Amino acid sequence: MGVQKTGGKTGTEEQAVNEEVRVGLLGIENSHSAAYTRLWQGEVPPEQRVPGARVVACLNQGRTDQDAEDEKKFLAQLQEMGVEHVVRRPEDMLGLVDAVAVVSRSGNEHLPLAAPFLRAGLPCFVDKPLADDVATARQIVALAREHNAPLFSASAVRYYKEVLEYGEEREEIGPAKTGSVWCPASRNLPFYGIHAVEIMSALWGPGAKWVSAFHSEDKHVAWVGYEHGGVYAVHLIRYAYPGFGFTYMGEKKSGFSACTGDYGNICRLMTKMFHDRQSPLDPAISLESVAILEAFEKSQEGQVVELAAL
Repeated sequence: MGVQKTGGKTGTEEQAVNEEVRVGLLGIENSHSAAYTRLWQGEVPPEQRVPGARVVACLNQGRTDQDAEDEKKFLAQLQEMGVEHVVRRPEDMLGLVDAVAVVSRSGNEHLPLAAPFLRAGLPCFVDKPLADDVATARQIVALAREHNAPLFSASAVRYYKEVLEYGEEREEIGPAKTGSVWCPASRNLPFYGIHAVEIMSALWGPGAKWVSAFHSEDKHVAWVGYEHGGVYAVHLIRYAYPGFGFTYMGEKKSGFSACTGDYGNICRLMTKMFHDRQSPLDPAISLESVAILEAFEKSQEGQVVELAAL
């Protein structure tokens, strides 16, 4: 597969990224908070740095749950990287930042964390999944639309090298009527299942219609049917070697690929949105991913769950 070029910039883009957007982080118990900050603050080799933004504030929720130690650990790392403002309430960040990244591990926290900034019309990145259920995800999207706030939500895996390369070679592969995606299973189905669903969405979506799933102690497996006639398998495997990948059977070519990458591509897209206020991904696609996951959880013993009913 050919290599997707993501680093080239026009003169206007170069000028834009030289003007640093002030970013606020919410949900710092997630390792993504430190990962994005390293890229923006330049705590990486020069060729990996993502210019155009700087983290200036973060929310310390004072957690007492299973994520309390991680929140303390990553707060210390953020402060070492020059994050100067630590607030106790999301709204206390207003006036300090130009854009926010909501990276909490829990999709249930995304709406209350993002809401003050969406209402203020600020560009908002919401880490995967947008929410843990469709109703809440719809509220987030509705708030963004009501207040003209740019909204971007995705898994970093959507922008991994092999997923982008498949898009480049779509004509050579031809329509893929079937294929499969896989990733590890984790603390709950949406938390890591979103990675596999995002790969599927990038390769063959949008347009999912139904989900039929089976669950056991060590795996969750689903078939997802699309309006274009394709049917694809999603495998979430516990107690297996961690990794992401996909297989495909196209009309002209078949194959399989592991997925490799980091946070660089999604961070660059996020930064671009902070500057030009244009989301790189239609929030309706992020909504569909949440709907697939909700149907995945609701389907038992192969029961077909229609997304339109959610």
